[in-house]
Amino acid sequence: MLDIDIANERILKEYIDGPTIYDLVKNDAMKDLYLMQMREMAKVVYEAGLNIDYFPTNFIVQDEKIFYIGSSLHFGGGLLRDRKTICQCSFGRQP
Repeated sequence: MLDIDIANERILKEYIDGPTIYDLVKNDAMKDLYLMQMREMAKVVYEAGLNIDYFPTNFIVQDEKIFYIGSSLHFGGGLLRDRKTICQCSFGRQP
């Protein structure tokens, strides 16, 4: 994520090149490493009280790391709009 425009409800994201988890599973190329990363991500998101869309097309693998590219990030039933919290949930990747 590069920037958030709360007033206009827009998010600017960087392009991340790589296959989706969906593509990897479909082509029998899923690695245990990715599953481990997904579990760790789910743990961090859950402990933060957040909810993301876990559909496999919302995750891209680049350089053996998984990135969440979905646009849905919810907190307590509503869309999360706090930029600092979103960055922290992205495992320290600052815009």
